[in-house]
Amino acid sequence: MDHPFFDASEFPFHRNESKALLRNLCIIAPNPAAIRLIYKEIGPNLPLLTWSERADIMWSEAMEKITPYGFFSSFISYLKTRHATVKALMDVIELIENAIPARDERFFSDDIFILDLKLQRPTIDKTTADSTMANVLLVRGKSGSGKSHCRFIYENVSKERQAKVVYIYGGMCPDVKSTIEYIYGSLGIDPIHIPPRDATSNEAWYKSICIDLKKVATQITDKTGKLVKMWIAMDDLGYEDAPDENGTMRPAPIIDSEIRSFFEQFALFTFDASFARHFRLMLINYAEPKIPSKWKANSWLEITTDENAIQQPDVEDFIKYWLRARKKTMLDPEISQLAVAIIAAADHPSPDMAVFPRLQRIHDILRSRLEQLS
Repeated sequence: MDHPFFDASEFPFHRNESKALLRNLCIIAPNPAAIRLIYKEIGPNLPLLTWSERADIMWSEAMEKITPYGFFSSFISYLKTRHATVKALMDVIELIENAIPARDERFFSDDIFILDLKLQRPTIDKTTADSTMANVLLVRGKSGSGKSHCRFIYENVSKERQAKVVYIYGGMCPDVKSTIEYIYGSLGIDPIHIPPRDATSNEAWYKSICIDLKKVATQITDKTGKLVKMWIAMDDLGYEDAPDENGTMRPAPIIDSEIRSFFEQFALFTFDASFARHFRLMLINYAEPKIPSKWKANSWLEITTDENAIQQPDVEDFIKYWLRARKKTMLDPEISQLAVAIIAAADHPSPDMAVFPRLQRIHDILRSRLEQLS
């Protein structure tokens, strides 16, 4: 995945830059005749643009046709030449030109940001590509190393792929039955239509669920004309120390182990292209030392997070990214000084901060400093 606009095969309507561009286009050219005239100037052999009295509909259709035909760059050049004095439009174009792929996004909200996962991002990208065979992504790592944050990148990339991410963690679904019901509910299917468990083995029931999910997704796709693409991110698949019947602390599953067994069966089905066109899987905190023997080679990839991977250069890069996004400036020595202070505070915490994982400390200190800069 390269530039999210200039190398895209489809116009990314979900992005904020796209929404801002369409708003501005409706302002500079609200007349249907003017829109069609501009459209004809962009490139030869473009499909006919449907006439509409609504500018937003015509501009949206224009973007749908200009982008896959490879004329989006020409369109932006046209706007920069013909409407260079329209500041709001030029500001949006600057955002578009500086846009980054969804996998490289670092800032998701005021409270959620990722300093860096440069080693993990390419693997996430591979498991989300349209042509991949590896439709299952395992996320491993120690407690507090940022495993769960990987799902924000997964969710962000899903928007580029027109997919829906369903995130499930232990506190939501206490057992495998409620987990399966949640998946069906996310598809808009009443749980009464879930294949009954009857007296079959767990494995046989899980297989029947996967077969039925594929049938349901196919039916919805045929009915709506829109491909159902659901990516499931299942968290809390690891272990934590808990007392046994004798009070001895031993590793115990964070969630019902049958949930893991279900998704291991689910993963088998993703090697079938007709199933994988609808479903993909991210298994977070997957701590099993051995991969299930029935999994096909090349059907899965894995990443490992490390809380000690974030150092001063990573914090500096993030601060620069944050400053650019807000059109703020700061001298490089000041940025370095701030990054050094943040890492030092995180690595030599006060007693009340020491109870938190290192990445959480860096995150909280950095967020506080950025709020001050705001």
